Formats: sequence, C-alpha cells, structure tokens
Amino acid sequence: MLKVTWESIKYSYYEYSIGLHVVISIIVFAGAFATIFYALKAVIGIVLIAVVGIALLIGDNKK
Repeated sequence: MLKVTWESIKYSYYEYSIGLHVVISIIVFAGAFATIFYALKAVIGIVLIAVVGIALLIGDNKK
C-alpha cells in the first residue's frame, strides 16, 4: 500500500512546479528568440530592399 504523506505531496508538488517553471521559461525564451529572429529578418529584408533600390537609382542615374 502506498503511503501518501504531506511531505511526499509537498515534494511532488515542488518538483512539478519546478518542471512547470522550466517549461514555461523555455517557451518564453523560444518565443522571445523567435520574435527577435523575425524582427532581424524584417530589418535585413528592409536593408536589402533599400540597398537594391539605391543601387537601381544609382544605375538609372548613370545611364
């Protein structure tokens, strides 16, 4: 027969809350990383578009 004591309940709840905290922090970190990555991709895209646009303008002006 499994004896359930207050200590074991407390310990298992403590372990569970630590596991939950780790999972939540990993999800938050992944979300923040994805947001930063998408922002960087957007910035890089804007910079590339600007560079291509400027290059096209310079090329048109040289004709």
